[in-house]
Amino acid sequence: MTPSHASTPHRRGRWRVRHLALTALGATALLTVALSGVGGSYALWQDSATVDAGTLTTGTAELAARWASGHSDAAWSNLLPGEWAQQEFTLDNTGSASLELTVAASTGSEGFEVRASAGECGGTPLSSDPANGARLPLMSPSGTGAVVLAGGTVLTGCLEVRAAATSTPAQEAEFTVQFDGQQVAP
Repeated sequence: MTPSHASTPHRRGRWRVRHLALTALGATALLTVALSGVGGSYALWQDSATVDAGTLTTGTAELAARWASGHSDAAWSNLLPGEWAQQEFTLDNTGSASLELTVAASTGSEGFEVRASAGECGGTPLSSDPANGARLPLMSPSGTGAVVLAGGTVLTGCLEVRAAATSTPAQEAEFTVQFDGQQVAP
């Protein structure tokens, strides 16, 4: 056998593969062109109309805190270990969303505890946990659950500062109290 006879079947195989590839490519192109006219609308007339549906607006969440009348920093002075002083505050939800209220306090000192509760100060110590450094739910006066303040309403609350057993003579600390509200589903 000569080398030219040995390569003939191999050349035929390559020619068949090329022929099949070109035939498949041509058939795909023909099918694409044929189907490109399908779709769209064959209607003679068409129309559309738009309706003005109005304006979309979102609600608001706005919380304001202030001391009730008669507030004085002097109430927090000269506390001995175990003693406490209370003052009333108001929270005003001027927004439209109902807010679940939380409270956190920062005293910068281990010698004082800050507590808060919804409702007027009653002259007895608050039973809620100290809000020092932790975000806690603002509890109802009965302590049965967190307070939800509806939009456009005002709440009176009681803030208590208590000198802890770890307080020392002539100890002073500035403190801040932060109230937050998170929207609740209606």
